[in-house]
Amino acid sequence: MGSIQCGKFKNISKQQITYFSCLLVNRQWCKIIVPILWRQPKFKNAGFIKICLLGLNAEEQRLLIPFKIKFPNTEKRLLFEYLSFIKEIHFNYNLANGIESWLSQEGFTFSENFILTIANSLIKMFLQTSKKLKLSVFDGNILNYAGKNTVKNIAEALLKNNTLTYLKIYFSQLNSKFWDVFTYYLCTNSSLKFLILSDFNIGFEDGKKLANAICNNNTLASLCLCRNQLGSEGGKAIADALCKNTTLTTLNLITNQLGPEGGKAIADAFCKNTTLTSLNLCDNQLGPEFGKTIKDALCKNVST
Repeated sequence: MGSIQCGKFKNISKQQITYFSCLLVNRQWCKIIVPILWRQPKFKNAGFIKICLLGLNAEEQRLLIPFKIKFPNTEKRLLFEYLSFIKEIHFNYNLANGIESWLSQEGFTFSENFILTIANSLIKMFLQTSKKLKLSVFDGNILNYAGKNTVKNIAEALLKNNTLTYLKIYFSQLNSKFWDVFTYYLCTNSSLKFLILSDFNIGFEDGKKLANAICNNNTLASLCLCRNQLGSEGGKAIADALCKNTTLTTLNLITNQLGPEGGKAIADAFCKNTTLTSLNLCDNQLGPEFGKTIKDALCKNVST
């Protein structure tokens, strides 16, 4: 009966107010509804933020000591292992708004730094402890204002995650500390299949680090680097990676200022790569000769 009910609940309206009403029916319904509510948490809800804070471990709580946030001493503070139900997380302005809402309810006087410190603790916790987390999206605004050490800490939290299969980070300007840790993450990760780093201002140096990581990664199937600044040298680095990588099937390099040289390098690599089936090079100032170059590459490539 429980499985039948669960199927019905998944098909009803996705409005949370409907689910919250179902929580109050009885214990069995509560056990069914809680995992559904927590598959993709809505952080703008102050109640969610409160429950998440109760899930912080001692190390994550330590960051909040200067702000005098008090946590219960008992080990059994939560009725469910809420984090174990999370499958998809979008870190965007809703997270900051939810934290601000919770702080207001609790009567705290707070600053932007206070909000970002809490956000940092929560993001680290989600990445490190959510056992079923498959998809994560970062709005760059959350990372841009987080500070260098915080961003590095988030990258290090990714290293401890072995469940993510889809990661998107966009509209961000991250520092070298992040890239050093993040590219190492790509070299050693064995779960990520889809990676989107768009509107990132990735230049040649960072592009080279990323290309090296792609050479060593053996799980990534789809990579989107659209609207960055790889340039011709960055294009050559990615081309070299394509010659060595054996798992990528989709590559999106829209708007990267590759130029004729970068485009030619990608086309030449396309001749040698045997797994790529989709390649997008739109808006890259490739020059009038590129049409013939890519045509020749397509004739030699056996995977398209």
